[in-house]
Amino acid sequence: MAAGKDGASGLPLGAQGATATEEVVVVAPRRTVRADGKRHNPGSAITVSAADAAFLRRGGFVVSSGAPPPPVGNGPTYAPATGPMVTKAGG
Repeated sequence: MAAGKDGASGLPLGAQGATATEEVVVVAPRRTVRADGKRHNPGSAITVSAADAAFLRRGGFVVSSGAPPPPVGNGPTYAPATGPMVTKAGG
């Protein structure tokens, strides 16, 4: 899944001028980000404006450079006695 073309600034991601504060972020696992007209895969370090970094972080698309990735799981697990039960109605 790719992040939208427009960042928090309303401009394409990575299209900020040199006056904007920039941040280096890392694309989160199982995410793809398009910035500066290029596709960046999981684990890629990219430089974006601070506003775009916050926008992408809120969406779970990037993590701060050097930060551990967010935890990922396979979903809930159930034991037969405590999990959902399927019964046939009417016998």
